[in-house]
Amino acid sequence: MTPPEGSALYEEKQHFGWSIMAMAVVGVLVVTVVAAVLTIKRAGQGSGPMPTGVILMSLAPFGLVIAATLLPLLLRVETQVRTRGLYVRLMPFPWRHVPASEITTHEATSFRPLRDCGGYGMHKNFLTKTTSYNARGNRGVRIELTDGKRLIIGSQTPDRLARAISQLRGSDAATGQ
Repeated sequence: MTPPEGSALYEEKQHFGWSIMAMAVVGVLVVTVVAAVLTIKRAGQGSGPMPTGVILMSLAPFGLVIAATLLPLLLRVETQVRTRGLYVRLMPFPWRHVPASEITTHEATSFRPLRDCGGYGMHKNFLTKTTSYNARGNRGVRIELTDGKRLIIGSQTPDRLARAISQLRGSDAATGQ
């Protein structure tokens, strides 16, 4: 999708917390240690040199450690309200554009990230027709669309985001009623 168009009414970049980054790194470090132990154990079983494939496979977890360390630094939820509509994405994925005409209601709200959204990041719940974008916290804006689908966009400033959506829609109420 093309980048957001129109004048900016609101912009926010929400980075993932250090605790989520630490969990990713620890998880991959565990995999790396297990792979290294298994490789060393395998090397001690033979009398000749280790096959190239085994050496390459033993290096793969180190690449995962590097990726797991860098990926959370790149991932973030970006939200923009512009005169051409609402734009949201989980970086580095494409923007989702929601024109003002497709928004029926919106409200600043608190939610439970795991229970209501499936966790942090971008999640789709096909049963409730809800897509959520959240990197941290339990506050955001819940949006109802004309096709019956819902969006939950996490925000550190949900009242400002709701006001910007109201401004986009041409209404005065921050609840979007």
